[in-house]
Amino acid sequence: RMSRGLGDVYKRQIIFPEKLKSIGEMAFSYAIDLVEINIPSGLCYIDTYAFSDCIRLATDPLTFPEGFERLGSLVFMNCRKLTGQIILPSTIKEIGAGVFYQTKISSVNFPDGLEKIDDAAFYACRLKEIFIPNSCQNLDGSTHFQLNYTLERASLPEGIVRIPNGFFDSCMELKEVNIPSTVKVVGIHAFEGCISLKKLDLPAGLESIEAVGLSSCNSLEQIVFPASMKTLGGRSCKGWNEIKRIYCMALEPPVCESYSDSGDTPFGSYNSDPRSGTPNNVPVYIPIGTAEKYRNAWGWDYFTNFIETDDFPTGIQDVTENAEDSYMSIFDLVGRKVTNPQKGQVYIITVSYTHLRAHETCAD
Repeated sequence: RMSRGLGDVYKRQIIFPEKLKSIGEMAFSYAIDLVEINIPSGLCYIDTYAFSDCIRLATDPLTFPEGFERLGSLVFMNCRKLTGQIILPSTIKEIGAGVFYQTKISSVNFPDGLEKIDDAAFYACRLKEIFIPNSCQNLDGSTHFQLNYTLERASLPEGIVRIPNGFFDSCMELKEVNIPSTVKVVGIHAFEGCISLKKLDLPAGLESIEAVGLSSCNSLEQIVFPASMKTLGGRSCKGWNEIKRIYCMALEPPVCESYSDSGDTPFGSYNSDPRSGTPNNVPVYIPIGTAEKYRNAWGWDYFTNFIETDDFPTGIQDVTENAEDSYMSIFDLVGRKVTNPQKGQVYIITVSYTHLRAHETCAD
């Protein structure tokens, strides 16, 4: 269908029948003048490349009906006029690889019941926050949210054991993210270039941060490596320009790996420009009786200021209550206020008894 719009510009639109069940592979790929589509109420599946490179497609919001189950790979790849909201139904199970690759969508919900988000599904979008439910245990591939420059907050599902490679690479506005207690590995480039991230709480069972995993997180002020830590990949902790304190609870120094043939430690080169490496004079707090081990361990010998201690930052810290007109606040287990609680997570709930007493007095 083609109709005239403002300024005699043709508006090219496809109207699908409501009983349509699926849209096939490459059905409308490279329909470069297509501006608007409807998503039929009976639709269950869209196949690979169905609307890829429809460079003028701008339907907003793009709403999928209850009963819809799966988005195939690269369905809306390079649809750069998609700048608004994606609304997914409670029935969706799978979001395929590269579905919204290099679109500019700003909002998407991830319903409870979603099971899979595949490789590069939201690469270079413009999302501001994401909350992935615990039902989503299949995060295949890599670079799922890479280059989302505007992403500020993210919540990941409890139960996953690995943060995939490049997952949040170059998300430059990312300020708040949880690493679930089940995670054992932070993948290659997972948080590289997250330059606004001041705080990152590593889980007690974490074993490995792979190469360049936390590189160039240059706003980080403190990090606590848990006792379970075993390996740090090459350049995994390089470029922490603002770091004030490093804690490592491991009785044996985690093995430091070199980066390729460069000889770089996880924290930087022994002879590097101080502005590009992590400062080597930052206090490094380690368990009592381990200083000699750390001083003689390759990679850890990058540092010059080891301090033995048995006082490590653990548990709930710095829980504060806002002076809002509310008697209840919700926090996660490290003291961060939660505005969007997720199913299956454990939270701390604080109650203002002053508020309750005042309410009871008024009721009397």
